Amino acid sequence: MSKEAVKDFFKQISPNSYYDIAIILPLLMLFLYPSHAAYGVVGFVILCIYGIIKKDLVFHWNINISWVLFFVLYVLFFLKASDTKDGLFELEKKLSFLVFGILFLFKSKKPISLPFWIFSFMLLVIIRSIIGLVESVILYNEIHIMPAFFTSRFSQHIHPSYLSFYIIICLIITFYWEYKKFINLPKWFLILFSVISIVSILLLSSLSANLFLFFSILAIIIYFLYKKLKPFVASTIVILLIVISFGVIKFGHFRAINFSETYNNTVTFLNNPREYINSEKYIKKANEKRLILWTLSWQKIKENPMGYGVGSAGDVYKDVYTQYGLTSLINPLLDSHNQYLRIALEMGVIGIIAYLALICVYIVKAFKQKKYLLLYVMICFLYFGMWESFLQRQSGVIFFTYMITFLFLYEPSFFKNKIEK
Repeated sequence: MSKEAVKDFFKQISPNSYYDIAIILPLLMLFLYPSHAAYGVVGFVILCIYGIIKKDLVFHWNINISWVLFFVLYVLFFLKASDTKDGLFELEKKLSFLVFGILFLFKSKKPISLPFWIFSFMLLVIIRSIIGLVESVILYNEIHIMPAFFTSRFSQHIHPSYLSFYIIICLIITFYWEYKKFINLPKWFLILFSVISIVSILLLSSLSANLFLFFSILAIIIYFLYKKLKPFVASTIVILLIVISFGVIKFGHFRAINFSETYNNTVTFLNNPREYINSEKYIKKANEKRLILWTLSWQKIKENPMGYGVGSAGDVYKDVYTQYGLTSLINPLLDSHNQYLRIALEMGVIGIIAYLALICVYIVKAFKQKKYLLLYVMICFLYFGMWESFLQRQSGVIFFTYMITFLFLYEPSFFKNKIEK
């Protein structure tokens, strides 16, 4: 790179104000110090209050208020809880709804540096991947087996599935903005980042994340096929790709993910759920175990469609696991591993309707305003909720609430060759 190019690069990725630093703080702590991610949120709050006082941030009424209303709903169902202590703990975890829902009602008067934001995000992915590799090498020197480099051994501080989705979202945002020429990062850096990201995702070995990345890439390929080729040729290639894709999913066998086995066990479950639940064989397998958790959660929801109250889920799970003699699920206590079921269990029909309404509002707005990254994150949000109760963990609730509210307020909309911010 020439001196002029280096100068332009650093100018591009430099923050414009203290608010650019404030916005990256939640991600910074989430990646570098995940057990104390709340500190990043606190720093963000302090700098935002400073910006509001200085009138650098102005009130901008928008749908991010939906998160505040959703938090209020949690408070109302907390009053129905059987265990006040657990209920308060659940409300504490949901404070991100309140924080980001309120503070992203205020918008910076000055344009923020989105290149600085995405470059910081990319660096955090690289740093977290290096940390994972170093920790895996240390573990390998102790146990001398290759599994030291996979799943939770590679990511000892952030759940592998969560970290995988962080990386996928960062990848998509980066290359979408590069494609739209909104950012212009050095090609060598993009290649390095891509290699590190893909390798990290493979080592994390999350079935849900791998499938999501797989179909994301497939969707991108399909988009460009129809854009570049005649409809008949594009359709033929798409059909072949879909057939190959399902073949890979059904018969593929990887070190930490056996798609074929999971597929066959799912069929077994659908044919006879009760026999499946009573089989010790499936209790020991993570993906198959989810089918059992979903079935039992759904059973309890049907018994009380109006919900058991925020903070009561633990007692409900213990009750149904004991009923079926599934003591291995009690210590440690496993929840439904499905956000929709978890919300329905705690807040019933009202809660799940409110949750789906919140998602639909953002999806509709994303379509209307051509905020396609927000749309992608909402699809990810919908999808991930089928596999994990991710709003029960700080690493899930902080990241997704932050990402959705931030992108709604600041993602640029691309109308032909014009960029609207």
